[in-house]
Amino acid sequence: MTRQALAPGAPVALAQTFPGTAAQAAAARRWARAVVAELAGPDTADLAEAAIAELLANAVQHSRSGQPGGTVTALITGNASGVTVHVHDQGAPGGAVPRPRDAGDEAESGRGLRIVGELSDAWGTRPGAECCGAGAGRQAAGLGRCTWCAIRQGAHGRGRQ
Repeated sequence: MTRQALAPGAPVALAQTFPGTAAQAAAARRWARAVVAELAGPDTADLAEAAIAELLANAVQHSRSGQPGGTVTALITGNASGVTVHVHDQGAPGGAVPRPRDAGDEAESGRGLRIVGELSDAWGTRPGAECCGAGAGRQAAGLGRCTWCAIRQGAHGRGRQ
């Protein structure tokens, strides 16, 4: 894990790289919960844990990160007032960009980004090299996409891209 303190009282940035498999979701959730609980408290940790599970699942399912040898780098920046969760993938074939889908009532997938939007105050996606948190997760910079969500302590929900 990479830990970068930017300045006294400034947000902290922590990064962890996981193998790009669905089996790593539990490890990513535990890691996110521990990091966010320390930074912003248990209520924010609950939301970040759920959000990182959705973002990691999307990265593994829809990008090269889910192929053999692929990885996903998670980065959490924040302080006591809230956190931003970044998930860097290795890019999708054809450069596809994550976006919400309309999932039918019977669909078993397609709700992840809508769930992230409900859990967070804001979310979005950008090229990995343009991610504001790429310094702490430098191994992910320049590769694929960063999908992120911001969760402020005590003011959650209805995030917009």
